[in-house]
Amino acid sequence: PLYAEEQKANLVEDVNALARDFLRSLRRGFLVSPPSLERLRELAKQLAGSRNLEQIRKKEPLERYLLVYFIKCLDLKR
Repeated sequence: PLYAEEQKANLVEDVNALARDFLRSLRRGFLVSPPSLERLRELAKQLAGSRNLEQIRKKEPLERYLLVYFIKCLDLKR
């Protein structure tokens, strides 16, 4: 856990950018058939386990954050 506000904000922005880049490559397929909640959970788990995020030890909260962020990015309510 980071306690310095600036470092925490930088980490959040880095994770968000990584998630956006990850989704960017998958969006074309999502236009054909929108992902299910289970599919998004698997994608969040896959990204949380990636080499880029291996230093974050608490994977479960990270996976939940990524899932919520994926839904926000994809705006699946529409």
